[in-house]
Amino acid sequence: MCPPVAPSHTATARKTEERLIEANSLWSSYKFVNKCISSRTGIPPLTNNNDKFVTDDYTKARMFNDYFASVGRPDNGIAPNYNKHTAKCLDSIDINESNISVAIKKLKNNCTCGPDGLPPTLFKRLQYTIAKPLSIIYNQLFSVAFVPDEWKVAVITLVHKKGTYHGLL
Repeated sequence: MCPPVAPSHTATARKTEERLIEANSLWSSYKFVNKCISSRTGIPPLTNNNDKFVTDDYTKARMFNDYFASVGRPDNGIAPNYNKHTAKCLDSIDINESNISVAIKKLKNNCTCGPDGLPPTLFKRLQYTIAKPLSIIYNQLFSVAFVPDEWKVAVITLVHKKGTYHGLL
């Protein structure tokens, strides 16, 4: 059974909905409904060793950290042998409009938004409009060997496949 919704949350939601009705704006209503539908729910409550539900993100993160630390191997400080130099070199990257269009076509419609908050369907609908500007941006950035820090960020969501959460932790 789910816990009851906090009264303050209900009151805040009610005020937001009343403001939307008063605004009489189709765009605002659409934006609000879309946000409610597409919001991430995060990791569901977990059960700790005492069979108590854990709902706060920090404690859940610590539980996952403790679990993965317990099943991992400690570092022995010995690096594996490898050849540090290679004869192969990536000396040029050619990104053109057709490469970008092909990549956009391969995006899955049902995937969630990335860190930028933009859904894959947006890129698919605008692929012919944005292919040229994107190719220019990519080629300029790669010509100076620069990748923005924002591009190095990923949203990783754990997906529980089977078994109980208690068994996981």
